[in-house]
Amino acid sequence: MQRAEEVFPAAGRPLVHELGNEVEWDVLTTEAGSCLNTQELVAWYNTIDLYVVTSSGEGGPQGPFEAAACGCVVLSTDVGQVSDWRELRTSGLIVPTYRNAAEATLTVADMAYEIRTLIADRDKLNYLSNHLQSDIRTNWNAAVLCPQQLRELFAT
Repeated sequence: MQRAEEVFPAAGRPLVHELGNEVEWDVLTTEAGSCLNTQELVAWYNTIDLYVVTSSGEGGPQGPFEAAACGCVVLSTDVGQVSDWRELRTSGLIVPTYRNAAEATLTVADMAYEIRTLIADRDKLNYLSNHLQSDIRTNWNAAVLCPQQLRELFAT
């Protein structure tokens, strides 16, 4: 098995280094060009408590929403659609995105603090898990989002 810092995306390596052995890292890797089917993804999401996005830029990302639908707490930089996720923002689980090395250091410190807090407070972790999962199922599903997107598309 590879160590987390060997397979983590470059943006996440400082966080892995900062937390070291304080957390048990479960990094999902696939062969280049391959993907997992939905059942494999759901099975993996159900083995983790916390899904972390360390990117400085994203189009989606889809993973945080999938993870929350499976009951994972999501901690993310302020990227992509995550920026619009009000429940995540009000829960303090979005940290500022970095634009330079100094800001990246602050982002790593903020994320490490939040992870340590959630590890120490399982009640908070469980509450956020249930809260985010409920929010995803109520506000971020196709029945809610697709009609809204279709109205916006056809309004022009």
